[in-house]
Amino acid sequence: MLGGKSQFVGETTVIQYDEAGNDDYALITDFDTTEDVIQLGGSKSDYRLDSSPIGLPSGTGIFLGNELTAIVQGSLELDLSASYFEGSEG
Repeated sequence: MLGGKSQFVGETTVIQYDEAGNDDYALITDFDTTEDVIQLGGSKSDYRLDSSPIGLPSGTGIFLGNELTAIVQGSLELDLSASYFEGSEG
């Protein structure tokens, strides 16, 4: 995903990229924590951040449970409680 201010991993109650394990995920290549927002479907508390899986592009993996939903490329120190992450529920 390039350009734009918002990167969507999900909208409202629809969770995207959550059906095929590591075979379907959003790849966010130019994320800027001072300008961009990642919209998560559901509550931010349902997600966790970890390293991207071996064999996939390097970066921070965004997981819904054990399901990879997105990779933010680069060596950013991301925090789910920060304002650049928005959940559709609380």
